[in-house]
Amino acid sequence: MQFDPHTGDLRLDAGAFLALADRAAGHVTTATDDVRRLSEAGVLVDGAPHSAVGPALEAVAHPHAQITLTVASASGVHVNQGWLSCVTGLLVDLGDGTYELRAVPVADVPEAAVRLAGLGSRPALPGGDAGVSEQTLDDLASPAPDARRRGAAALVAAAPASWEPWGACVAAGQWSFTVLDAFWATRFASLANRRVAVLDTPAGLVLVEPGGSGLRLVPTTADELRRFVADVLPSEVEVRGT
Repeated sequence: MQFDPHTGDLRLDAGAFLALADRAAGHVTTATDDVRRLSEAGVLVDGAPHSAVGPALEAVAHPHAQITLTVASASGVHVNQGWLSCVTGLLVDLGDGTYELRAVPVADVPEAAVRLAGLGSRPALPGGDAGVSEQTLDDLASPAPDARRRGAAALVAAAPASWEPWGACVAAGQWSFTVLDAFWATRFASLANRRVAVLDTPAGLVLVEPGGSGLRLVPTTADELRRFVADVLPSEVEVRGT
């Protein structure tokens, strides 16, 4: 565990995060090994979270919406989580069994998500689209390497001839599949959600869209993607009804 009380930078494992979130929510339990480690690192002071991590933990304890950012590639899958309130508590999956807790202004969440996913400017693909199945997308986001390879092979087979460089990148393992899910309770106490999903290669970006009886892949740009990501997050009206 690593903690800088001056900047609030905090790196910790899943057990320590859950213990810290419990304390932030007021669930004071008996001391555990995770609580002991948090105290020794200075994250807990007299049993309460340090003020430097207060804004992020306040969002974790009292969110008005939650997000999950899944970033899959040929080499593995990272699952990042966020809790939106006055600020956003963002738990970044570092890929080695540890996480970084960050406080991010809500307005900066779309850009933070794009950066975490490693998305940026890419060459423009020709027009057209390609059909894709839910099973292929599930395979791409699977923790099992064999399933991800199967999903990538299905993408190559589905890509139109005009996307040959894109398909070649996928075949070579130079791809990532990013899914951003947002969930929130409406003022009528029902659960609402929105999603944006994109496939990235050095040859171009492709958005997953509903199409006909299934899903389709359509070319997109980094600027369009930022707008799509921003549109996934709920508005004040959607959350609070005001």
